[in-house]
Amino acid sequence: MSNDDNFDIETLRCRMRPLSVRIRESLKDWINGVLHRDWVEVDAEVCDCTPIHRSVFSTLRRSTIAQFGGYAVGFIYVVQSRKYQGITNSPVELQEHDKFAIRYNPKHPEENNTFDSETSWTVTYTIYFTIILFLFLVFLYIGKHFYGK
Repeated sequence: MSNDDNFDIETLRCRMRPLSVRIRESLKDWINGVLHRDWVEVDAEVCDCTPIHRSVFSTLRRSTIAQFGGYAVGFIYVVQSRKYQGITNSPVELQEHDKFAIRYNPKHPEENNTFDSETSWTVTYTIYFTIILFLFLVFLYIGKHFYGK
């Protein structure tokens, strides 16, 4: 018996499903991952709340105007007796020890659905988009110079 004959039933079922079903399931898994549907909700506790001030240039006065930009909120959450921390922004001031709900990735508990955690996947998708755009432009170039007039 060769190694190819040692498939379990689940592997055979997976390979025998139509391609459209496998693509649909893969797309569903990807969407669920992007939307954090399988992430777990937990209470986060505020440990710091700092006002954010930003400057906006005014063309009417030709000067910079200081404006209030909300609050930077530092927080801590616990997963399986291990503490994780993060930062998010809020339009209202929160007091130390206030609690609010966040969602975290059960496979990587340090990832949560606040802004600082979102940055990593945003960068990843920007890279994917850039690669796809580059490939599209290469195909246009090849099509124009080798197959078109």
